[in-house]
Amino acid sequence: MTTPESRLARAEAVLGGHEIDVPAGAKVRVRQQVFEGPRRPRITWAHAAMACAACAAVVFMKFAPLNPAPRASAGSPSPWLAAGNAHQVGPATVRPRPGARVQLTNIGGLPVVRVWRGEVEVTMPTLATPQFVEVQTMHGRIQCLGGRFRVEASSQQSLLTVQEGTVSVITDPRASPTSLRAGRRVRLSPKAPPAAPPATAHASAPVTRRAPSPAPTAPRVAPSPQEDLQSARRWLPKDANRAGDLAERVVEARPDAPIELQALFVLADARRRAGRNAEASDVYARVLAHPEGAAFQEEAHFQRAHLLHQMGRLSQAEHELQTAHAAHRAGPLAPERGALMALMRMKGGDLDGAARALEQVPPGGWSRVLDERRIQVAEALLRAEPQRAAALAIQVAQSGRAPDLIVMAKKVLAEARKREGVSPSRPPMVEP
Repeated sequence: MTTPESRLARAEAVLGGHEIDVPAGAKVRVRQQVFEGPRRPRITWAHAAMACAACAAVVFMKFAPLNPAPRASAGSPSPWLAAGNAHQVGPATVRPRPGARVQLTNIGGLPVVRVWRGEVEVTMPTLATPQFVEVQTMHGRIQCLGGRFRVEASSQQSLLTVQEGTVSVITDPRASPTSLRAGRRVRLSPKAPPAAPPATAHASAPVTRRAPSPAPTAPRVAPSPQEDLQSARRWLPKDANRAGDLAERVVEARPDAPIELQALFVLADARRRAGRNAEASDVYARVLAHPEGAAFQEEAHFQRAHLLHQMGRLSQAEHELQTAHAAHRAGPLAPERGALMALMRMKGGDLDGAARALEQVPPGGWSRVLDERRIQVAEALLRAEPQRAAALAIQVAQSGRAPDLIVMAKKVLAEARKREGVSPSRPPMVEP
């Protein structure tokens, strides 16, 4: 074992007793090296921080992508299609709805529209030289040679609605495309994850046979608008909310005008039955504004007036009734219109206006609510205008429809004759 004393003796032997002019500081360092040995470096917090930074840099260089996605230059077109605008993709027109995330890419020299989320409408003209537009989602591919369709995509599923022409749907490359015509809807579900590859068989290990994969299934086809409309009508007496949802789905599919009009009317009726008066009133307004809604206008006017009356919007309700009376004076709903108009005017304190509304109802039509309103107004008129009250009561008595109302009408008529000083047994003074 080497000691400091032995090292010092060896140094003196090497020097041979020669004096060497060494600075004092150097002598101290030499003596420290001899007796204390070399000093170990001291590790400080700065050294530790530098070491951590170096490790982080190595990890980042290891796992960072080698080729980051290049940013588009100011002059190059963006691959993302702006929502709310119409974009020309070859001969096709692509319209992403607000909130949609749509990307334009190129595969094999052909433009492909990728819908990551949201709704997009595509219109493809039919060309003399066949050419198709392709739209891709996470759940399948849609190709169209000519027509118009809408795609709604999310992470769970994609919904395709064919509005015009024919489209082809591909959900599995092993299966043949499925052709869909206008009016059809397809809900594409997520694909199942691919099976794990089989392990390599060794000579000593038994060979395991993998079960054959199931045959590819065609996409589940959603009901057509006509089928949804029939279902909505069936559910209307039993479940108004469900019927309304089915009818609303038909309207959102944008079918042909006659089907759309019928769906709107079922939707309005369903919302009215469910007590959603404001929504029902708005849908009836859409029926009145529909270009083919002439056959439904009289009932739409009346139903909307009734809803507005229930919501306390009496001036708007009276305007609806007057519009319907001018266009359908002798229509089948004239008795109901007259009764509703009389009720609203009585609530406003206009007894004379209520009587005029009932007197303007053309003869021939009957409804129980009309006779009930005639008796109500006649009873209110007995003291001031008994003759006018008798005229309203006679119409109820001669209708021969509701026995209970006829009894009430005869009591009003007898009271009116008494006030006029006429014997109840004599013929009435007023012609019916």
